Amino acid sequence: MQILEVTPFGWRLGLDSPYWRKPVRPEYLQDNAFREQFDYRTVCYDIFLSADEKFAICVCPPFFNLLPLLEETVFTAARAGGGFWFPCKKNLIDLDRCSQLWVGLPPGKKDLLACHGKLGKFVTRVGANYCHLFAGKKALFTKQKNNPPEWIADWINLNQALHGIQAVLLFDNDSDAYSGQELLQHLAAKTSLDLLCLVQLPYPFGPGGGPGRPRLVEANEGRPLPWDSDFLNYGIPAMAYLRFLEQAAQVIVCDIDEIILAEDQGDLAAKLQASPAGILNVPGVWATALATPGARGKTLNGKSGASVFFQAPFQDDPMVAKKYAFAQRGVQRLDQLNVHNIWKASGEPMPADETSLLYRHFKQVSTDWKGESRLIKPPFDKTRHIFDCAFVKAMSRAVRKVRGYAYPLQEILAYARSIGACPRPEGSRPAPPYRDYDCSLCPYKA
Repeated sequence: MQILEVTPFGWRLGLDSPYWRKPVRPEYLQDNAFREQFDYRTVCYDIFLSADEKFAICVCPPFFNLLPLLEETVFTAARAGGGFWFPCKKNLIDLDRCSQLWVGLPPGKKDLLACHGKLGKFVTRVGANYCHLFAGKKALFTKQKNNPPEWIADWINLNQALHGIQAVLLFDNDSDAYSGQELLQHLAAKTSLDLLCLVQLPYPFGPGGGPGRPRLVEANEGRPLPWDSDFLNYGIPAMAYLRFLEQAAQVIVCDIDEIILAEDQGDLAAKLQASPAGILNVPGVWATALATPGARGKTLNGKSGASVFFQAPFQDDPMVAKKYAFAQRGVQRLDQLNVHNIWKASGEPMPADETSLLYRHFKQVSTDWKGESRLIKPPFDKTRHIFDCAFVKAMSRAVRKVRGYAYPLQEILAYARSIGACPRPEGSRPAPPYRDYDCSLCPYKA
C-alpha cells in the first residue's frame, strides 16, 4: 500500500494585517458562534500544480471585500534555487462559496510562487499534483474530523467489498483526537488498498445555516439562516478533484456514516459506464438501530469488536440531500463539485436519480458533533421503521470478501423476527423512497 500524507501550501493573513474578509451575512444575523467560526483571514487554502503543470492553482474562500486588493496583487514564479522571478498572468474563477486562481507559469518556472501587493508579500513552494497516483483507480473520497479510526477502517473495508475501491482520499479538518500519523498507522494496519492519502487542513470550516439557531431565525422573520459562510465545505471538493482525482476511473463521494448500495445487487462501476452523463445521482434514506425490547438503550451488536455498521438496520425517513459517484468522463475542470451534487459549467442539470442505488445514512454512526442526539435508539414502529433486508443481503455477501470480519446474519434475522419486523408486517409502509420488497422472494425466509 502506498501511503501519502499531504500538508497544503496555504496563505493566511496575519493578526496584525489591516485587512480581513468581511461576512456578507448581516450583523443582526450573526452571533458569537458565527464570529468564532467565520474565516476572516484565509486568502488561499492550497497552491499546487495543475495536472499538466502549466498552472499554479490556488483554491480559496470567496474574496468578498478583499477582491480589489487581490486584483492588484502581482504574481511571479521562479524555479527552485533562485534566479530570476518571472511575472505571471492570473485568472479568477468565482464559484459558490469558493474561488479559484489559475496562475499561468512560464516554462520551467513551476517550483516557487510569490505574491506582492497590499495584502502583503507571500512566497511559497507550489505543491505537487498527485492525479497520476489516482489515475485509472476506483476511488473513495470524504472529509472528516475526529471520527473513531475503527469507524473509518470499517467504512473503507465495506466500500472496498461492495464497490472494489482501490484508493481512498481523506481530508482531515484539524482533528484533535489523534494525529495524522496515528490515523494513518491504524488505517494501514486495518485496510488493504493500493493508495491511502490523508490531507491535513488546519482551517476554519465556517459557520452553517438552517433553522438551528431559533433567536436568529426569529430575527430573520422566521426564515432559516442562509448557507453563506461554510467556505471549506466547498474548497475541499475543489482541492480533491484538481490535485488528486481528475484522472481517477471513478469516484464515490459520501461521508463516513454513509454507504451507497445497489438495490438490485448490481455493479456500481457498470452503472457508471452505462450512464450517459458519467454521473450517478444517488438518493438516500436514514438507517437506524432500534432499542432491544427489555434492554433499553442496547442494540443487537452493542458488544466490543462488532462493527458499528453491523447493527440490525432499519430504514427510516428518506434523506432530502443526495450523494453521487462519477466517472472520469463525467466531470470537467471548470465544473464545481459540491457536497451533494455537481454544478456543471455547461449549465447541464444533474441527471435524474439513479433509482437502482440508495445510500444509507447511519444515524448512530455519529459523534453527536452537532449537538443533536442521534445516539438515541427508538423502539420498533411498523408504521415508521422498515427492516432493511436489501442491505442485510448485500452485506452478508460482501463481508465474506473482507478478512477479519464476520457478519452476524443469523443474529440480525433472529432479532428482526423477534420484534415482528421480518417478514414485513401488515400495515407497514413501503420502503422509502422508491420500492417495496417482496418478502416471498426472501432467501432467508423462515
